[in-house]
Amino acid sequence: FGSEGELCVQNLLGGAGSFEGAAGLDWDTSARASIATDLPHIGSKSLRLQLSRRLVFQVEEQLRATASFGPVFIRPNLRYRMRAWARAVETREHGDPVGGTCANVVLQTPLRPSILAALAIKCNSQLGWQLLEVWVTMPSSYPDGVSWPANITASATSASANVTIYVDDLSLVPFPATDVTALFDHSNSGLRGEYVQGFVFPG
Repeated sequence: FGSEGELCVQNLLGGAGSFEGAAGLDWDTSARASIATDLPHIGSKSLRLQLSRRLVFQVEEQLRATASFGPVFIRPNLRYRMRAWARAVETREHGDPVGGTCANVVLQTPLRPSILAALAIKCNSQLGWQLLEVWVTMPSSYPDGVSWPANITASATSASANVTIYVDDLSLVPFPATDVTALFDHSNSGLRGEYVQGFVFPG
């Protein structure tokens, strides 16, 4: 898109997407989520999600690992590319084998459908850093001409007991919504296709 104009490769998360410096403090984190320096993808920091459990009166309680950023403002007349790098690291030397999805990064608004897109982070620690990407098309129920607030939330799932999840270089970038058929595959837009099947709600 060149070097000028409102769609000039702008990350709506700004510096918060890299978790560096003061921008990393803009994330609202639970007790088991933190901005960490032990395993960045690029730079010196990343988001760490580490699910844990404890016994409370003989009942197992799961401590949530969630981080949220926002609001960012999105418009129905644009498409958005949400992208992140993520990886899983085993936290038990002889833990049970894990598979499937251990965490999600979700783009969410107050309206319905509230979840516009999701990135599923695999549990397999042998994958190393995973590049995750989804194209977002806002539903027709969102009126044109209005900017809508949205939050981005990263959450570990109940499947991640044996791994720690790291997320870095998170971005949400606007693109023109017209005549995009040749540019990218519609099966990966929003919550259609494989992203529906791969998404696991935090639990």
